[in-house]
Amino acid sequence: MTYERKVRLPVGYVEGGKNYREVVLRPLTGRALLEVRSKIGERVDPSLFTDILRFTVVRVEGCPEPFKPEQMFFVDADFVFYELARWDHEMMGEPMRVHRRCMECGQAVKFELKEENITVRMLEDTEWGKYPDLMIPFRLRVPITTLDPDGTPYDTGKLRLLTLGDEVEKFKRFGDAPGRLWAETVRLMIGQLGPKPYGAIFTADLEALPAFELRRIEAIYAQNLPGVIAPTELVCPACLRSSAVQPAIMWVPDFLLLPSGGSAWPSSSGA
Repeated sequence: MTYERKVRLPVGYVEGGKNYREVVLRPLTGRALLEVRSKIGERVDPSLFTDILRFTVVRVEGCPEPFKPEQMFFVDADFVFYELARWDHEMMGEPMRVHRRCMECGQAVKFELKEENITVRMLEDTEWGKYPDLMIPFRLRVPITTLDPDGTPYDTGKLRLLTLGDEVEKFKRFGDAPGRLWAETVRLMIGQLGPKPYGAIFTADLEALPAFELRRIEAIYAQNLPGVIAPTELVCPACLRSSAVQPAIMWVPDFLLLPSGGSAWPSSSGA
């Protein structure tokens, strides 16, 4: 029997200038799971995220072109991972649980994750949904003057949503260098800065900006972002107190690759 499920993406898969909101999913097979898990070692291969989508996205409804996992917005990919995890646990007849150490009593426990703890924010309910090009305009408080040879001051730009391909590539290049990883993340967020479009903006351009401007860009990007919002606190089953969930919940390592509620990331649970 073939199991398939249609879901509506928070943002949508963009192909040929058109936004397709629905995808059809199938669960990970045992063979696919073995192949994906083979990429987990001392250092996790980020390409396993694109592999999971390649194995589980049957089609993008209405899209005439083949599905390209790296082209999907990261918030949509994260939503697909959540839906797959939720579906797995439905079929197993078990609640979703995440393995963490309680910050209050210190015990390693499995926190139950209920659907009422989770919010899915759709594009139309966010600032991003106001703009047909899916880019949010922003204005710098301190103009940048290094974008052209004449030193012209520019103070406008636009933010773009990161794709799964962006996330995978930045971790491949800078996963061992947190500072470079942060700078690359901010660079990828910028879809336009002054006269420069996405692809023509380099880290050197951002180095001319005050640090507070980079933090503002991050804050504008994150504010009201579409996608799945996982809880940051859950009730500990041992001490019955509310505990911060550290590290943050990640659907792939916490549920898809180790469905029993552990974590597939090396040393990720801290427990």
